Amino acid sequence: MAKVIWRDGKAVLCIIMFGISVFSVAQADLQSESTTLPELQQLEQAAIIHIKQADFTQAEVKLEQLWTEHRSAPKFVKRLRRVVQAYWSAGKVGAHQALCARISTEFPDHSMAPLMLGYEICGCIKLNDKTGAEEKLEQLWTKYRSAPRFVESLHNVVEAYWDAGEVAAYHALCGRILTEFPDHSLAPEILAHEIGGRIKLNDMTRAEIKTDELFTKYNQTPGFANVVIKVARNYEDGKRYDQARQMYNYVSTNWPLSDAAIWAKVGVSILDSEICSNGLNTTVDPNSPGDPPDITGQGKVDIESILSEFEGHPELATAVFFIAERYYSAAFEKENQGFKETSQKFFLNTIELLERIKTEFSNISPSWMDPEACQIAGECHRRLGQNAEAIRNFKEVITKWPDYEYAWYMQFLLGDSYQQMKKTAAMAADEADNKTRTAYERLIAEYPKCKVAKITRKWLERN
Repeated sequence: MAKVIWRDGKAVLCIIMFGISVFSVAQADLQSESTTLPELQQLEQAAIIHIKQADFTQAEVKLEQLWTEHRSAPKFVKRLRRVVQAYWSAGKVGAHQALCARISTEFPDHSMAPLMLGYEICGCIKLNDKTGAEEKLEQLWTKYRSAPRFVESLHNVVEAYWDAGEVAAYHALCGRILTEFPDHSLAPEILAHEIGGRIKLNDMTRAEIKTDELFTKYNQTPGFANVVIKVARNYEDGKRYDQARQMYNYVSTNWPLSDAAIWAKVGVSILDSEICSNGLNTTVDPNSPGDPPDITGQGKVDIESILSEFEGHPELATAVFFIAERYYSAAFEKENQGFKETSQKFFLNTIELLERIKTEFSNISPSWMDPEACQIAGECHRRLGQNAEAIRNFKEVITKWPDYEYAWYMQFLLGDSYQQMKKTAAMAADEADNKTRTAYERLIAEYPKCKVAKITRKWLERN
């Protein structure tokens, strides 16, 4: 059987121009922005860095400078959107709300105005302001129903309702979108959302009805393979492994040369592995004497088969990272169920995969992956009591990626890992305390308002 080889982001004989065209557009966009908007970019990035460091006063200063000096710039609102997202990620919902409202008020006719109003609704939902969310949702529907990005803005609200546990509002909005916009390009994704919601509620009858509807109505739409992968993962997360397998196989059979094919292969490989063993469905009495038996019978994920079949695929590193994350979450699940031996094995498997990404895929892995992989490896080492190795990983994140979103947390874990070494007598008490003090003092100096600043200061006061 002929083997598909992936080169330069493209499957041979398939979608030859796609990767090239996207790359060219991206390059042109970056070059245009770098020549016309350097100061705008700098201010936007400075504001985001201050937000990540929890220095919200300086973030406001940069934001006002950005607004005052560049309000008429062509990509001004686009830059503000990134600041909006940074506030949301930092948990500053009030600041997020205020900036969204300011943008929608001053730029009501901008193409991103519906998105901003949608983000406002997400903030209301997060703050449990149900009345505010309903009022703004009707405002969005009335004012922007014919806007090009209207359904995209509703898609964000759908996710916010689900995250907040507002199940009734979530399903009502999904239904309303699908009724009024059944032919929209996002309709299959909205329906996939609703299927995921039914699975999480264990409403399998409705889930199956909606799944049939998805395949009947939308199986010819562009990107349908990716939607099927999402639904398959929902079934997998709900431990409905047979349904998940059927969907992964459906993608492999019908779109063997698509970008979704690698994710179908990954999905089946995970289903065939120890990650999805019956042991994950079993709870062990924590009071029973001795370690519980390890009933995981299947083997490791067949990485070599994936690497061989998708050699050169642009998402190969991301796929391996995804499997590592699955091992990581399964390790905690096993730990909580009382399967200590299997939990430790899964942490080791996570580390092994992350090391392979570092050594074999560093030239093709996306930039976001490196610090995140290093963080996860460090936390795995901590769970295994390998604090020296954990420290090495945390230091690498802090040194190489000081602007990483969780650099402050790495600084905290660095100090705490020295204390763990002190507890196990792997390091002299005085040396451990001095190293922790240095790490914590740096944390306070660089991230004075981060989430762990308070407990860090308490440790410094006591020591």
